[in-house]
Amino acid sequence: MDYIPFKEAVNQREDILVGEQRAYIRYLNQHKKKHSMSRMENRRDTESGKVYKAERALYRTDAFKSKQKTYKTLEEIQKRANQICKSAAFKKVDAKGGHKVKIRDKANYQGRGCHGWSYIYEITLDKINGYNLYVLLHELSHAAGQMHHGREFRNVLLKLVSAFMGRECHDILKKEFKKLGLKVGKHPTPYTFERWHTAREKMAAMRNKK
Repeated sequence: MDYIPFKEAVNQREDILVGEQRAYIRYLNQHKKKHSMSRMENRRDTESGKVYKAERALYRTDAFKSKQKTYKTLEEIQKRANQICKSAAFKKVDAKGGHKVKIRDKANYQGRGCHGWSYIYEITLDKINGYNLYVLLHELSHAAGQMHHGREFRNVLLKLVSAFMGRECHDILKKEFKKLGLKVGKHPTPYTFERWHTAREKMAAMRNKK
C-alpha cells in the first residue's frame, strides 16, 4: 500500500490548516502501522506462529501430499529454484521483478531454524526437512521481499502455492489462514482527507454530547 499520494495530496492543499494536515498524516502513519508488517521497519514478526500452524494443517491434507515434491541434492533444488525464479508467477510478486536466488545447504552453516531461512539473494535449507517444494516456496516468498510473516508475505505465498502446487492447496491454506484470524488480500485503503475529517468531526460531536 502506497501512502505517499495521500500525504502529497493533503500537503499540496492550501485550504487545509497546518494542524489538520499534521493530524491527517498522523492518521495515515497509524493506518500504515496497523495494516503493514515488516522486519525491515523494525517491527516484531508476531504472526509467524499462526502461519506455521496453518501450514501444518495444510501438510495433513491429501491435496498437499499429492503435490509436494522432495529433492535429493542441492543441485536438484537449485535447479527448481531457478525455474521458479524465471517464471511469470514469481516475477509478478518479486520486489525485484524476478531475480536469481542461491540455495545453500544448512549442513555447511551454524544457523537458526529447522527447515531453513532466507535473505533476498540467498536461501539456506536443511537437507532433511527443507529440501522440498513447499519449503522452497515459503522461503522464496521471503526472498521476494517479504521478510516477515504478515499479510504481504501470505499474499505472495498463496500466489506461489497456487502457481506451483495447484488451486486446491491454495484454497486450503487460505482457509486455514482465515480460520486463525490471519488476514490476506489487499490492505484497507485509508480515508481521504475529506472522509477522515468528516469522521473526526462526527466523533468530536458525539464526545461533546456525553
